[in-house]
Order: sequence, then structure tokens, then C-alpha cells
Amino acid sequence: MKILAALVLGVIFVANILAEQPPSTATRADWTLYAAGHLPPGKPLTDEAAAKLAGADVTGPFYLFGSFVVTASASDRAVMRTNGKTGPIRIVAIYPPSVPVPPMDAKLDRDESHGFLITDVRRGGDGKVTIYVREITRP
Repeated sequence: MKILAALVLGVIFVANILAEQPPSTATRADWTLYAAGHLPPGKPLTDEAAAKLAGADVTGPFYLFGSFVVTASASDRAVMRTNGKTGPIRIVAIYPPSVPVPPMDAKLDRDESHGFLITDVRRGGDGKVTIYVREITRP
């Protein structure tokens, strides 16, 4: 019974994360995508460096790079962790219709030439940091 309750709570938690709208005004419309290596000038950050922006004004652009594993996926967004580790940082990425959303358990390696655009960083009441990003690199 405890396992079932934990499973239900986990499903509800993931559904709530996927349902959260990123703080940008992005809708399911396409936006400008760039070729790898041709992003507008900005500062590349790891997830740990980006987490320090929680509560600050995210005026960059800042780009998130690193190795990520998709832990949940929906029609236009994915929730990721760095190297799949469960920790205090999660990444919610929104994708335009022209770019397929990676499936659960997909591994993504992003270097400084094709990072995710950071749109917001928030620290929740539980102390976990959520980094909201947008896919802006052409596949």
C-alpha cells in the first residue's frame, strides 16, 4: 500500500511539473532557432552556476550546457536532470513544434555551441531549484 501511495504521489508530482508553464510568454508557436555554434552572444552556464540565479533577474542571454537525462516528457516539454541524478536541480525545457521533444530516458549532451536558452530560475519551498529553458538550436 505504501508503494502504491508513493507511486501515485510521484505521478502527481511529475504531472504538476510538466503542466507548469515556463515564465516566458512562449506558446506552442515556433520561435527563432539557430545553427549550433551560431547562438546570439551570451554566457554559458552549468546547472550549478545557473542555480545561483534563483530569485535573480535572468537577463542574459544565459545558455545552459551539460549532460542531461530526460526524466519526464510531454507534447511540448521535457523534465531533465544533470546526468540523471536526482538532486536539488531540475530542468524544464520547452520545445517549438518544429523540434521533437526527446523521450523519457533520452540522454542529451549540450556544449557551449548549442546550449538551452535559460528563461527563468526558481527555488521552491522544498529548496529544489527549477531551471526553465527553451530549445533554440536547430536539430
